[in-house]
Amino acid sequence: MRTHRWFGLSLFLALLMVSACNPGLDQVFPTPLPTETETPTETPTLTPLPATLTPTPGITPLSALTTATPVFPTPRPDQRFTPTRTSIPYGSLRIEYFQAEVSAVEAGAIFRLFWSVQGIDQVQIYELTPDGEREQVWKLGRTGSLEVRTRENDKDAVQYELVIGDETNSLTQTVTVAISCVINCTDSAAFSASAVSSGAAQQIFEHGVMIWLETERRIYVLYDDKNSPAWASYPDSFTDGQQDSDPTITAPPGLLQPVRGFGLVWRTQAGVRDRLGWATLPEIGYTAQIDGAATADSSVTYISSQEGGAFALTGQGQSWQRIQQLPTPVSTESQSPTPSS
Repeated sequence: MRTHRWFGLSLFLALLMVSACNPGLDQVFPTPLPTETETPTETPTLTPLPATLTPTPGITPLSALTTATPVFPTPRPDQRFTPTRTSIPYGSLRIEYFQAEVSAVEAGAIFRLFWSVQGIDQVQIYELTPDGEREQVWKLGRTGSLEVRTRENDKDAVQYELVIGDETNSLTQTVTVAISCVINCTDSAAFSASAVSSGAAQQIFEHGVMIWLETERRIYVLYDDKNSPAWASYPDSFTDGQQDSDPTITAPPGLLQPVRGFGLVWRTQAGVRDRLGWATLPEIGYTAQIDGAATADSSVTYISSQEGGAFALTGQGQSWQRIQQLPTPVSTESQSPTPSS
């Protein structure tokens, strides 16, 4: 019994000494673990779909979408589909040149036309009738040459028209080639003894001819538009030192603005430019024969042309024609000659 008490006292003293050595040490007592409570999982309740769905107004059921057969419109028997055409942009077309290799040919002769255009790959060249109606046509590339033949019965001149573009945007240009005479047309003896020689120049236009005669210092304008007057003449008032042409005027591609005396009349005389159009070739100098005098009594004046043959001018602008054979020589006592048929 005494032993047990001594053991207990010893144990108490030992604990007291340990506490004295570590005065800041807290006593730790074991904390019992909390009892884990299991949370039950909620099982969702599934609501069965109805056997038949009631469609919402305006919404096509899925079953109808998956089983529908595509429907394409069937054209009516009289319905036609026209392909869309792309118009040629305005200003994209250009005729660089359209010209003949000669200014005059004999009837039945062959010569070539030359052309070049921009903005399109195909051109149409028409042979025109004497009345200016389109006749034969050639469809060709945008640049090249074409051999053409005049007819045996062609008179005065033949014309060809170049056309590019479509109905919304197009350009045209015309070439005129004179029909030259073939019978003694350059023989000055064919004129009367009163005929005189003169330095001359000639220029072909879209709608007529200009002729300058040095001895008269006059310029003759011959129109082929069938309006009145058929021809007219003006003094040649151009002098050296004047401006040859008007730099503010730009001719279309392939055409020319006349210069010097021709240009002055063309620019300043009322109606001349509008009726003649643009020059198609440069002016050409030659020696002309002049016979007769144009007076009010409808006499005839003959002026030989640069290509051969002559121009017969009737009255004071009444009419004119290009003839292949010059008039038969007459004596100085005879009246002025009449044009040959």
